[in-house]
Amino acid sequence: MKTPNQQEIITQIVAELEILLIFISEAQYSDQKASTWILISEKKHAKLTEQQLRSIKSIFQEYDISHYLIFSSDYLYEQLAEENLFFIQYCLPQNIVYQNQALDVSKLNNPPFHINIIDRIKTNINKELNKATSFLDGANFYIEQNNLEQTSFMLHQYMELLLRSLGLFALGREKVSHSIKEQQIFLHRFIPDLGGLFHEEIENEQRVLKLLDEAYIKVRYSRNFEITEGDLNIIIDKADWLDSLVHSILDKHLSNFRLKYLTSPAKKEKNTPAKSNGMNLSEEDDHRIRNIINILKTKVALHTVFVIGTHKDAHTQKNYFKAPSENISVFISYTLLIITEKKLPMSLSELMDVTNKLLEKEKVFIIQYTENMVFKLLDRGCNFLDNILNKALPVYHINESFISISHKPSYHERVWKRINTVWQARYKRASFLCEALEDQYQEMLEEPLTKLHILNCAVEQVCLGMLYVFWEFKPSHYSIPYLLHLCKNFSGLPEYIFDKSSHRKHHSYDLLRAAPYHMRFKTKTQLHKKEVESAYRLGVEFIRRASEEAFQELDRIKKLHFADQKQ
Repeated sequence: MKTPNQQEIITQIVAELEILLIFISEAQYSDQKASTWILISEKKHAKLTEQQLRSIKSIFQEYDISHYLIFSSDYLYEQLAEENLFFIQYCLPQNIVYQNQALDVSKLNNPPFHINIIDRIKTNINKELNKATSFLDGANFYIEQNNLEQTSFMLHQYMELLLRSLGLFALGREKVSHSIKEQQIFLHRFIPDLGGLFHEEIENEQRVLKLLDEAYIKVRYSRNFEITEGDLNIIIDKADWLDSLVHSILDKHLSNFRLKYLTSPAKKEKNTPAKSNGMNLSEEDDHRIRNIINILKTKVALHTVFVIGTHKDAHTQKNYFKAPSENISVFISYTLLIITEKKLPMSLSELMDVTNKLLEKEKVFIIQYTENMVFKLLDRGCNFLDNILNKALPVYHINESFISISHKPSYHERVWKRINTVWQARYKRASFLCEALEDQYQEMLEEPLTKLHILNCAVEQVCLGMLYVFWEFKPSHYSIPYLLHLCKNFSGLPEYIFDKSSHRKHHSYDLLRAAPYHMRFKTKTQLHKKEVESAYRLGVEFIRRASEEAFQELDRIKKLHFADQKQ
């Protein structure tokens, strides 16, 4: 294997084929990206000789390059005109590494962005996938008729069209073959996950695969084809798995494309992104955040980090007994949004715990998404991320994919109705739990911990409701300290109700916070009636005032959502 030398490779390729263009692009395949060579030839792929194809293959093998594709110039321009996602994403002028001097590349200029292009691309993809779905409907019909043979034929066509669609939009070309085995081999080089469709090393799966390919011919032209219910069930499971994989991969491709068009070129040119709110971290905060990021980088594969908010607690301590002295200590809590390249190797709770144990005067509360989750949520419309990525302060990134987002949140009547529905459901649950405690209080004297645990659930429900009203955010971690801290970013209520400077309030908060732990792991607890009653009153007061703030916010955002609808 030779060390890759781009110009040397290009020279050898051009000597073998009549090449007009060569692109090198970072293309997305399943969960991985790979550098892909896209060769644009004067001849159609089908008209290339076996010798030419073998020569090109040997050149790339010599340099250990496995991701390359060959298309004709006519096919390239045809697919660009049809807005094929693969070519629009990767065949860009900036990705050209070789160009025949006589070729006019003006047709490759990026089309001006407008939201309709995404809708059109979605329509193109769905049109192909719907062809496959029609055969799935046929399979379901024949299953009800207990016609196993026709069911197997319909499933073959369903899987074939799914694989063809995947090839067309993820690799730029569908494999012209009715063999599922050949389709799998063609795509597997670029999409390793497809090795899990029919495992090559499992004899029984290869037998079923052969049976499935035979169904395409024999069900129509022979009376000797038979298939057992057990083999058909294996095929059904494989078809379900393939459907999920194909939709997942195409969703990622579409999300990547959408994200490119949501970025601002002006911002990309800046080393440090400027945020519209004009806020910056102080030198002290910047030093603390850098320390936190260094710790997080040892635990997870960080992609981007945003600071959503900071909260400072300052305590002054004076001593008059010995030498007069005064000590001021500052404890800072940070709310961070972190985007990781992969799923967390531990739970979010564990990540926060191990990070906070290494900090002295700081504490972090983390909201986490993977890179692919952000792509998917942005593609589907996520006001929480739209707001955070546009307004929060970026403090770390490996590339500028997310710090240069320029996209407005969606205001619409149905969005407000969804927010209101979520709040009403959460508040109704919290109210029911509190009413149950009020009605049955005399009966619960024997087990006060149960009362605290139920109150904990009620406060949790209200926090979840507030987070959706103010942020449209659904957390994946539900401890009371975490939820209350997130609520501090838009409300002073948590700090007011559970004031740490008040021994009574802080003690009540500690009881409420620890209730789930004691409920699960302790069989004996000694709680005084007055302690529980004090915590109960604070919890009810928090719920009452939280509902007032939530209803005020609902009224405020209703004007935004309904005003935008009128326009």
